[in-house]
Amino acid sequence: MHSEDSFRSQPLNGLPLPASTAAAVESLLSPRGRPTRGPGERGRLGHFEPIPEEAAAEWLGFAPPTLPSLSGSGFRRHFARQGGRDLVARADLTRGESAAVYVFYLPAGSAWREETRFAETRREGLTFLWLRAGYGVPWPEEEGGPVGVEETATIGRDPASGDFLTLTVSSTRVGVQYQRGVTRLAWSYRSQDADFNVTVMSGRSPRASVEMLVSDRGALYLG
Repeated sequence: MHSEDSFRSQPLNGLPLPASTAAAVESLLSPRGRPTRGPGERGRLGHFEPIPEEAAAEWLGFAPPTLPSLSGSGFRRHFARQGGRDLVARADLTRGESAAVYVFYLPAGSAWREETRFAETRREGLTFLWLRAGYGVPWPEEEGGPVGVEETATIGRDPASGDFLTLTVSSTRVGVQYQRGVTRLAWSYRSQDADFNVTVMSGRSPRASVEMLVSDRGALYLG
């Protein structure tokens, strides 16, 4: 069971964030129930295999989205696929199958080591994003609203999974959820011949994560 609050939201086309949006994002709380292992605790780099940027671009059909603000802050970028699995061509995915390309940003001084656990580097700002094609349910489901129009948006108060809300970045609906120590940002991206579910998992606070997204919206194809 979760409750809802509301706030005035408008499309985000630059920084600083509007006061109402900043307050709403800062109000998000992580799960309040019994601790469970989240993606930051059980994951490690050994579950993934580095690939060249060219391989990621070939699979996607376009240049991979990036977070240049992190690269400018000294984070090291790595492209990857799930370890132990070939990156199946999108055209060869059958019903119920999916595949994804990942982009990891490791904090300065952190090398790619298979034994590195996400929990160890998350406190230093570990961030990664992935684009998944094939089977999957997009979140959020609603389309972006009219550009420049202010609207009443809701904040979902969810003690079990973490509070969440939906923002419009440029004209793209982006879901924001504060999980246990991790900010999840999600949206859908449609290329000329495929649909992708895009997710960013950020070790930063919800506000800092949203500000990063808005700052890098062009490189993320948020239009």
